[in-house]
Amino acid sequence: MVEPNSEHLIYSVFKGVDYSTSLLSGPYVETGIGRVFKNAFDATSSDSFVIDDFAPYEPSNNVPA
Repeated sequence: MVEPNSEHLIYSVFKGVDYSTSLLSGPYVETGIGRVFKNAFDATSSDSFVIDDFAPYEPSNNVPA
């Protein structure tokens, strides 16, 4: 779950190293969740739908997420 005003990840099941980081300027901008957040944040329609494929994710020990 991401707080749109601060762009920070505010909920994570495991509360790993990505917890409370910015998805627009933090270290995980170029990850799947970072790309999805940016594309959703930039969407011009409330009907927009954004997805990204599974890929190794560093905060999850590089397990695809």
